[in-house]
Amino acid sequence: MKSKEIYKQYRKSCFLNMDFKHLIFSSMVNCAYFPFKIYEKELPFSKERSLLTKYIYAYFRILDDMIDDETVESIFYGDFENIKRQKEEYLLKKIEFIKRKSSPNDNLDILMNDILAFADKIGVNIEKECISVIKSLLFDVKRTSDIKNGQIILSARNEILRYYYDCYMACHKIGVIVTSAEEYDEILLQNLGYVRRNYFILRDFFEDINRGLINIPIEDVNNLGISDEMFISLANLNEHLIIELKRKGFNHPSLQQYINPQIEMWLNELLEKSIRLLNDYQNSARIKTYIDLVCEVLFYKKSLSDVMVKLMLEDTTSCYLRKLKLHRIKNKL
Repeated sequence: MKSKEIYKQYRKSCFLNMDFKHLIFSSMVNCAYFPFKIYEKELPFSKERSLLTKYIYAYFRILDDMIDDETVESIFYGDFENIKRQKEEYLLKKIEFIKRKSSPNDNLDILMNDILAFADKIGVNIEKECISVIKSLLFDVKRTSDIKNGQIILSARNEILRYYYDCYMACHKIGVIVTSAEEYDEILLQNLGYVRRNYFILRDFFEDINRGLINIPIEDVNNLGISDEMFISLANLNEHLIIELKRKGFNHPSLQQYINPQIEMWLNELLEKSIRLLNDYQNSARIKTYIDLVCEVLFYKKSLSDVMVKLMLEDTTSCYLRKLKLHRIKNKL
């Protein structure tokens, strides 16, 4: 099977499974050819860049769904520990494939072959960044525990920061490398990388605990006096409640009764830190408002990467954090 067919299959699965989150984002990615065409004078190889964007997104979306057991047909079988071991081995094979470029073993390897080929054609190297993202998935698998049955695995703050920072910095670097002819601003990406990481921690916190992943560092667990029983209680929340916590936010007035005060305190501190970092990023970003965005699209004075970051990363993150901040203000009244 060719990468084109694999990508079409992925798009079809989004429609069939009615996964709106993936569908909306993949639809934006699917239209990537048009802005690349607009910027073709500054960014040659518009077709290759467009395909590269689509295939990178599909590759990591499919891989992430496989590891999170969100695919229709799982390739991992057995008890908790066996499945965990199989996932670790699978991710290590994906890293080795990128390093050695051997014969493809599955559809993801076929996609990665074309990703690396298109990257080479436009004169960029994203192997290191792709490996960083896979290593962060591997890190999550290794620290996943059977919380519902009393198994708790905690990680140190520096370890969590290192893997998550490397992952989101790598994601943003890939996006900027593919969509910009200019050198990227490391500090600017760093701020957005931290904010984006915190956004996912806040949004997926209860879903992650339900599947065995704790993102509160062991230092904070000890300082706040968070007990194993608190994590076990959250891991056993029903699916409907977890969906509501994700959709409405952890501090929605109707849901606060389900959260321990110590854990809520940690989440609120993370929210405040994220808002400060987002403000720092937005003050430095070249595209600050939607008027700037429209002017950029019409006259393309700067770079396509600024447009992509605004539309696909900053705006969704900013909206979610503003919603949580509004809940917090209402709770104080």
